[in-house]
Amino acid sequence: MSTIHLNHFGIAPVYLSRPGVKLSLSQYGVGQGYCVMARVERSDVIEVRVPPRDVDRHGQMFIASYISQAETALSNFWRTRPLVDDEPIYIARKASCSLHRALHYDDLARFSVSVNKIGGKSIGFMVMVETGNELAAEIEILWMAVRGEEHDPTSLPEDTRDWLYKYLT
Repeated sequence: MSTIHLNHFGIAPVYLSRPGVKLSLSQYGVGQGYCVMARVERSDVIEVRVPPRDVDRHGQMFIASYISQAETALSNFWRTRPLVDDEPIYIARKASCSLHRALHYDDLARFSVSVNKIGGKSIGFMVMVETGNELAAEIEILWMAVRGEEHDPTSLPEDTRDWLYKYLT
């Protein structure tokens, strides 16, 4: 496994799409003008330090930010799927967030992706958000496989289904 060190802006975009790459972040303080956002350990887990832009005036993370970070974790996870010929596109049909404990500015949160539903034409993902040993939130995301301009629902490819079963909870 190779390691990537981010530049002083916290960016290494070319390498984030490569499977088997571990992302290593330097710890920059906000007072230095840098904001380190995420660390990737496994394809199904990312760690995020809550940035100032994601909190409200009371210091709590916005619900939309939980969903946004969950989509980032899901995108990282999805990059490791097997490539299939004539793959359909996947569109989000549902996203919901159940908040158990609010995250605050500078909290370190771990976003873990699992598969909770494999349908004929859809995939359900559950992203668990933990801080320390506490469950902070659960984000459910439903994707539909579609084809064509009209986004007609289509079956999931067999190779994709087989891969997804490894992560089914």
